[in-house]
Amino acid sequence: MEDEEYNTTIKRYDNRMKEWYKISVTQISNTNTIIFTLASGLLIFCIDKKPNEKIYFELLTPLNWKIVFYLTSISLLSISIIFGVGVLFARLYDFKITRQIVLTRKRVYEKYKKKLPNNDFDDEECTDRIKALFTLIFSKFKFIPKNKISNDLEGVKAEFEGLRRLSQIMGSATWIWIKWQIIAFILGGFIFLINKIF
Repeated sequence: MEDEEYNTTIKRYDNRMKEWYKISVTQISNTNTIIFTLASGLLIFCIDKKPNEKIYFELLTPLNWKIVFYLTSISLLSISIIFGVGVLFARLYDFKITRQIVLTRKRVYEKYKKKLPNNDFDDEECTDRIKALFTLIFSKFKFIPKNKISNDLEGVKAEFEGLRRLSQIMGSATWIWIKWQIIAFILGGFIFLINKIF
């Protein structure tokens, strides 16, 4: 009786987790699209409304704060757009890698009736996220072929751990970069507004 209740509760929690995962994927996609569109539109608007004064800096003259605010807002909006593109690529590759992870788990279980490990990794650094994204974009992504599963289980385990680590890096990159995308957009828009008011 207790085992049945335990299994029912675990299944209920698993279903809830899947539902919330789908919701979070949809929401992060919508947020990225909205902020990217707004930042792009505001950047074009800012460039169109450039100050009439010539933009230059001299060492001994006082700063023209109107120009400083204008250039800062343009820079922040550009950074927001760059982070938005980064989020887009990170999500695409994360989904691609996760699909491969699930497929490899299934194939190994079908062949050996064994489950592949599901251990946690250490936190990654900013350089890990950038390096992983550049590696995925500019080099050929290697899947684990079906015939390797039949011939080299230990090699498959090593490659599988590499895929899981890469998926974790891309997943964390998505959440961190979308935060910076939003922050850069808000600051860029706020600074441009201050520039226009004063």
